Amino acid sequence: MQAFLKPTVFIIDEDPAFKSGLSWQLESMGFLIKTFSFLETFFTFYREDVPGCLIIDVRCAGSLGVELITTLRKKGVRLSLIFLSNNPDTNTAVKAIKLGAIDFLSKTVDSTTLINSINQALHSNHAKRLFDEGLHHASTLYQQLTVREKEVFQYVLRGFTNKMMAGKLSVTLKTIEAHRANIMSKMQAKSLPELVTMAVKYNLITEDETAFVV
Repeated sequence: MQAFLKPTVFIIDEDPAFKSGLSWQLESMGFLIKTFSFLETFFTFYREDVPGCLIIDVRCAGSLGVELITTLRKKGVRLSLIFLSNNPDTNTAVKAIKLGAIDFLSKTVDSTTLINSINQALHSNHAKRLFDEGLHHASTLYQQLTVREKEVFQYVLRGFTNKMMAGKLSVTLKTIEAHRANIMSKMQAKSLPELVTMAVKYNLITEDETAFVV
């Protein structure tokens, strides 16, 4: 797994004074800051591998409003999102949170609340990226298994003994043992609990593959 780049707090706001003041405040506390006046400019700059969070005045989202979250995901922008507004309303805030925003705050919010929200956003983004990286790694390993190894894998996850699997698949115990050894090796699992945890955490069992398990 590769190390992530340093988390960045991106700020999009058309008000130069507010943007400058917030940027200075956050930089003085050790945050890495990048500011933009327009969403379009941000899109031309952003790289998908840069972690962090995006703080945006909801007005800068234009007609998208809080639906901006969906657009960002489609564009591959994997940042945690904090909306700011001069006149935040409860309904819009609730919708934003349901769509995945970390917070929806007033632009006059106290610095402590904002800093806490930013720290939460950065932590959330880091955790999500770690999960996504783990999912990609586990899925890549899983796809290296043969069809029969995947079949044995599914039976193992359901608690079938080697003898039960041998009878189910009409093969010898030694064949099952060989398949299990190959599965452990290919999945880079040091123990059965580790293998099971990986399968459950990353949902490696698909509906199609469970069809044969009865």
